[in-house]
Amino acid sequence: MTPARTRKSKTRSRLERSSDGQVRSAPTIATDARGRPTRLYFGDFAGTVHAVDAATGEGIWRRSVRDHPDGTITGSVTLHDGRLFVPMSSTEIVSAINPDYACCTFRGGVTALAAADGRPLWRMHTTDAPRR
Repeated sequence: MTPARTRKSKTRSRLERSSDGQVRSAPTIATDARGRPTRLYFGDFAGTVHAVDAATGEGIWRRSVRDHPDGTITGSVTLHDGRLFVPMSSTEIVSAINPDYACCTFRGGVTALAAADGRPLWRMHTTDAPRR
């Protein structure tokens, strides 16, 4: 294994230890005015966004963005102007294998959180709510 792959593997392992599920995307790095890393932000497969101290790996806050039983995060969280933009995805395709499952109810979307404390700012779905 190359040194770069070893570092990547160790970093992913640390992130997953501080999360609720697998981490399937790149972390986003926040830096101070001198360009030094201060926080890492990432989403996990359980649909939770995490903020951790870049130096220690200690958790700062965590926030679930799931609004569906099959909700997950598989894309990278993006940081801009004090806001985190979180892509919402799902594993509903697995649930839809069950012939009794009332497909398809997941709507996809993006959630914005305050980077400082994880407070929800807004949510936008990509499709309308399912009809009953």
